[in-house]
Amino acid sequence: MHTLGGDSALTYTIATRKNAAFAVLGSKQRATKDNVQYTVEATNDLTTWNTVVVTEVTGVDATHVRAAIVPALPTLGTDWEWHTFRTDDGSVIDPQDFIRLQVEATP
Repeated sequence: MHTLGGDSALTYTIATRKNAAFAVLGSKQRATKDNVQYTVEATNDLTTWNTVVVTEVTGVDATHVRAAIVPALPTLGTDWEWHTFRTDDGSVIDPQDFIRLQVEATP
């Protein structure tokens, strides 16, 4: 949980291949890079994974989230980078969110 825009939000930080460009796919975020597809999605109930909107956290907000993670995130090799995501509403409005990453090989 991290404070973003004055609200405590569920965040999730992942390592991906460098220059993986995430795009909205319904309520999810998806990127494909180097024959790997990354899908970040969220739910309120661990059953239906298309009910909670996931957005990518960028810029200074992403830097602050990553800096607050303890233990510290490791330094990545030059072909990798960090991406941070959050669920749609903060914990006051939506106290039960779950977020996950699916990774699949693409042909």
